[in-house]
Amino acid sequence: FGGSAHAIEAVINGSFEEPSPVGWVGGFGTYNHTTSVYYEGPAPAGAGDLYGWDPGISAPQVATQTISLAAGAAEVDAGTAAYDFNAWLSSWTGDTNYAVLSLDWFDTTTGSGSQLGTTITFDGNDGSNPNLVGSADANGLADAGVAWTQDNWSFYQSTGNVPSGARSAVITYTGVGNDAYLDLVSLDLPFATLPPTMEIVINRDTGAIEIH
Repeated sequence: FGGSAHAIEAVINGSFEEPSPVGWVGGFGTYNHTTSVYYEGPAPAGAGDLYGWDPGISAPQVATQTISLAAGAAEVDAGTAAYDFNAWLSSWTGDTNYAVLSLDWFDTTTGSGSQLGTTITFDGNDGSNPNLVGSADANGLADAGVAWTQDNWSFYQSTGNVPSGARSAVITYTGVGNDAYLDLVSLDLPFATLPPTMEIVINRDTGAIEIH
């Protein structure tokens, strides 16, 4: 992460290790990297057991995650809130099935209202996408203008500053066909995105109660 040194992960269940629909609205399916490998070649470095896939065959299916930026409002409006948005996308073969992942900024905490800045898109069907920066194996990146090649997990990344006035980030996963795969979806921000929580600690030996 090239921005803030104290970047914090904002995406819930970006590795798809938790069952659907934890963290996401719309749901998704999962495959196991070891036992259900519907691609060939190595998994992305740091991947867990599971990766996400979309069950839509004849029509695109969508899952979204809305992240409140209220906790970082001062940094956002000062133009100092750096972000790092990245993910791995793949497919089974070089056919018409592919994943699209996008990031939008809005001026309300609920992911509605006015959009700020431009949509950031990771397009698994377009190798010319400027955010396509690497792959997990030696087979290279997807060719421009065509569907995914086999044996390929490709890495997408976009960095910059959160637009001033933004109060939420909305990540949208669109799967076209039933072989649209993704893993390790991440949005790093320089502030926590969840409200502070209160923790009550009870000492079982003394009975003392502490509130943190």
